[in-house]
Amino acid sequence: MRAFWTLGLIFLIRGLLSIGLSLSGLVSGGLFAQQAVQQAVQEAVQEGHETPDPAVISLLAGRCLECHGRSESAGGLDLTSSGGLQRGSDSGEVLGKTWETSKLWEVIATEQMPPKVKLTEREKELLGKWVSQGAHLPAEPIDRLGISSDYRAGYDWWSLRELTPSPLPIRIGQVQPDTEGGWPVRNMVDSYVLAKLRESGLKPNSEASPRSLLRRVFNDLIGLPPSFEQLEAFERNPSDEAYASLVDELLKSPAYGERWGRHWLDVVRFGESDGFERNFPRLHSWPYRDWVIESLNQDMPYDRFVQMQIAGDQMQAGPSGIAAAGFLVSGVHNTVVGSSDRMKRIAVQDELEEKIGTLSQAFLGLTAQCARCHEHKFDPISSESYYRLAASLQGFSHGEREVIDEELERLERGLAIERAKVLVQLREFEQGAMEKASAGKLSAVGLSAGGSIPLPVAAWDFESSGIGGSDAEKSGSEKSGAQETDRRLFYDTVRGLAGHWRGGPDWCSMADRILRPTRSTLGSRRKRWPLGSRSMTWINRGVGF
Repeated sequence: MRAFWTLGLIFLIRGLLSIGLSLSGLVSGGLFAQQAVQQAVQEAVQEGHETPDPAVISLLAGRCLECHGRSESAGGLDLTSSGGLQRGSDSGEVLGKTWETSKLWEVIATEQMPPKVKLTEREKELLGKWVSQGAHLPAEPIDRLGISSDYRAGYDWWSLRELTPSPLPIRIGQVQPDTEGGWPVRNMVDSYVLAKLRESGLKPNSEASPRSLLRRVFNDLIGLPPSFEQLEAFERNPSDEAYASLVDELLKSPAYGERWGRHWLDVVRFGESDGFERNFPRLHSWPYRDWVIESLNQDMPYDRFVQMQIAGDQMQAGPSGIAAAGFLVSGVHNTVVGSSDRMKRIAVQDELEEKIGTLSQAFLGLTAQCARCHEHKFDPISSESYYRLAASLQGFSHGEREVIDEELERLERGLAIERAKVLVQLREFEQGAMEKASAGKLSAVGLSAGGSIPLPVAAWDFESSGIGGSDAEKSGSEKSGAQETDRRLFYDTVRGLAGHWRGGPDWCSMADRILRPTRSTLGSRRKRWPLGSRSMTWINRGVGF
């Protein structure tokens, strides 16, 4: 759809290589490993050995070398090279004078080896022929992970090979007379889809109507339906040019990044809380989310997109690079770590495994975290490669740090200056109003008759100390006096402050009726304030009238 989603695995591999985070062997060997078997054959010839059968080397790599490899030789038998085979096993020589009496053929013929999954008749026949011809192996050890077999992938596995151009099965622009409506092949996708349909004996559906087509493209690109006007316009002119123009318009929409950014955030397990038992919220995880959306909307190349998420803080200074590296700490974070040193170390390794698993699955399509304890059971990933990658990510940890954005800092300084000016004007205004009020120049009647400053019909004023002293220092008579003095001075037993009632006698009498102490369903310490159509307000019963 865009360059963002079409560059593929080759750019990822180059990106990882450029920052030194390659999976050892998988990346460096993956481009050339399809010749691994042939290379082993050539080495055997150069050393003067008989040419080993490539099929035998592939079978040994898939069925035997897991146990009889160079580093782990079960029973002391190493089948990776001619030297290891000549040395024999802990039980002695394995070849013997004749192949029929050799220990090697005995364990194969009696199905003692391999112990888990027995060999097929074809595989036994192949190994029997190999043993009878002298059981020749290359002088250099066979790389078990470098050779694909029927049982596991090697560096030459199809998905790990370098991308190469291939001819289209059906030429673009060619109209297919055997399909409904001709079904012209407009692009490469049509070519491959139609070829696969024919291979399966199927035919493509008829073309979608302009209305259905427009609704589909809107939903795919921005997740929103088109407007009625857009539908009508496209139905009047459903040309390829109009369609292309609408697609370009949608790709330029901010909603495009928001729509497809959600899918990517799911892939990289983005979360705004730590997980585990406490599940604390992460109040500052949003910069990575916004960076993903912005990268999509800017059509960032895929290789750059990958590199920035792995090492953005090292590649680009400033908030953007740091936000991109937030990918590495977007997963779960264990905040319920045990007190022992062992449990803390295990928690660190668990988080590393989670990071490696997400990185390899998102960018390589491989579950590299399996190699934490053993070589991967299918993919060509060794434990050594796992811990090399773990060492590269060891420095990342969960946490927060302050990042100074020079542009935002400049704007904040400008806003602070403007705020100071407004506060000065506000203080001058309040001071003038207070002076007029003290001089008796302001009155509720005058303001209601045409003044511009609205006054509340009633209000509490706790700015002044009123009676003075704390609640403990006041006697009951003082509090009673505060409540009864002209019905305008009241004492708040909760906050320990005196309050002045700023309302006329009529409002004071009304408030006395409305707020007459009553017991509510919530207990004797609270009561409701149902003042006409105004919102319900809770007040404390400690304020007396």
